[in-house]
Formats: sequence, C-alpha cells, structure tokens
Amino acid sequence: MSEQVLVIKNTVLNSRIELIQGVNDAKYEDLLSFFNNNCEFLERSEAEYNFNYKQLIPYIIVKYETELYVLKRLKKQTEKRLHNQYSIGIGGHINPSETGENVIPIGLFKELLEEIKLETVNFKLSFKGLLNDESTEVSKVHLGLIIFLEIEEKLIEILEVEKMKGEWMPIKMLNQDFESLESWSQIIYTHFFNHDK
Repeated sequence: MSEQVLVIKNTVLNSRIELIQGVNDAKYEDLLSFFNNNCEFLERSEAEYNFNYKQLIPYIIVKYETELYVLKRLKKQTEKRLHNQYSIGIGGHINPSETGENVIPIGLFKELLEEIKLETVNFKLSFKGLLNDESTEVSKVHLGLIIFLEIEEKLIEILEVEKMKGEWMPIKMLNQDFESLESWSQIIYTHFFNHDK
C-alpha cells in the first residue's frame, strides 16, 4: 500500500488564509481546527506533483542558546530533489494516525521520534507560523508548519544516519553558508535570525 499524506486543497486554504511568499504569522489554535476540518489524505505519489494541493509538513527548528542544529540531506533520502542540501529544520509528512484524530500534533511527535533521539526533558515547543514557498517545484506542493524546539542541553542525535547527518552551528555562522541552505531554511533563517539578509 502506498504512503498516504495529509494535504489541503489550495482553493480551501486560500479561502481561509491569504498566503504570502515566506512566513505567515498565523496562530496555531486558530489553524488547528481549520486544518482538522478541511484536510484529507492523498497518495504521496500523486500529491508530490499535484499543484492543486499542499502537503502539510511540520518543520522543526532545534535551537540551543545561540546555536541551531543543522542537517545535511544524504543520497539515501526519499526526496532526490533535496539531496546534499543543508537544512535547519527537521521536516516530514503527516500520515494517518490510528486514533483518527489530532493527526497534526501526533504527526509532529512521530516525525521527531523517527528522525532524532532527544535525551532531555528540558525543552519547549512553540508554533511560529506557516511557511509558504512558491520558488521551486518541491516547495510549491508543501506548506510548512514552523515549530521551534528549544532545548536546554545538547542531548540530541540523528537516528536515520544513512539519510542525514547533523551538527550544531552558531546562528551567526549560517550567514556564511546561506547559499547552501535549502529554500525553506533560507526563508526561516532570514525571517527569524538574520534581518540584515
């Protein structure tokens, strides 16, 4: 059976939210009910190339004081169009949950648990808005749910080491490597961390 991913029709989305290129400072509480009532599941093989839908992607930025956890996408990742690019976000599709409810928060934690091992209970999760990017074929069919994961200890490691590698980098240093970041990471870095870019 092929993978099912959470999507929303662009016409429905546009009736509720005026999406801009970049970050939309929407509130999580306002959006959760809307998404729960209007999203549906579609086969990923269709969703990746169907520009009538956007796939909802939790995009989690891991932060420790003045550093971000940076990932390099390796060649064994499913999405070939993102190979060898750097990312400041951990992202992934939302699949149907066994409960049938709360698919977004369940999908968020499922993605985290699949990709990283977090060995600390001292952390804070905060929703920062939506990320819309119409600049590439990949990004046109995805909508990011921007989430900051701020931790008090550097107790984190990558689980899928064959698909990505991670390292801590000072936020200021990322300005030097800006061009090597994938488009979503460039948008988030500029919006939240580097207003001079």
